[in-house]
Amino acid sequence: MCREFTFSIITVTYNAEDTIEATIESLVRQDHNNYEIILVDGQSTDRTVNLAQSILDEHGVSYHIHIGNDLGIFDAMNKGVVASNGKWLIFINSGDQLYSTDTLSVIAPNLSRDCGYYYGGVSIRYSGSEFFDSYPRKKPNFSFGMGFCHQGMVISAELLKKQPYSTEYKLAADYCFVLWCNSNNINFKYIPMLIATVTSGGISDYQREMVINEWVACLNQYNKYYYANAIYFFNYRMYIRAIALIKKLLGETHLQMFLRLKNRLTK
Repeated sequence: MCREFTFSIITVTYNAEDTIEATIESLVRQDHNNYEIILVDGQSTDRTVNLAQSILDEHGVSYHIHIGNDLGIFDAMNKGVVASNGKWLIFINSGDQLYSTDTLSVIAPNLSRDCGYYYGGVSIRYSGSEFFDSYPRKKPNFSFGMGFCHQGMVISAELLKKQPYSTEYKLAADYCFVLWCNSNNINFKYIPMLIATVTSGGISDYQREMVINEWVACLNQYNKYYYANAIYFFNYRMYIRAIALIKKLLGETHLQMFLRLKNRLTK
């Protein structure tokens, strides 16, 4: 019989030798004593798996490594869900980290079977050593996007095994899952804390218009796409194109300066 853990932390990787060590270090140094780590690797051709396994073995934590092909990041995350033995799931993919060594210990007392998922804030790392702490709204409006990061979610394993991420969406399956929960009256709660540190410049940042297109498709799937949504997403697309123009004309460094300034002004 498999041991049941409070948490399963699922990490998806592919050729991530430059970032995997910091990610795994943040996981193995948790002061909570009842969690496992699930590494799902898409057959990396570099040292990703060896580096991760070396740290995991050194710290003696419970872990499982799954290596194989997948249909994309959410399919890989689903594979991690199937392999998990924890009651609650957190997704910290390569390049991201749990925010502090006591993150799991602080979260644990808040958890209840009455909730399908919890969500909190994330600290966004820009180029260099500058960070911006992003706290979501306590009452998110899912009509205009997800409102928080999947790295900041703590999800019931029972629920996600019942309703896995849709592989129809490459970048927004987490949003589709949240809309499904909302449509099925699944309870959720806000935890006023930073759960993870995420790195600016991930795939969803550089393919933001594709993310918006998938958000719209998700809303249509649940019959929640209205005139107000259309106006909002049109303006959002114009903003994304302006960001791309700034990067093209001034370069990545000035773009990061602009984003940091924007975040401070809108905080």
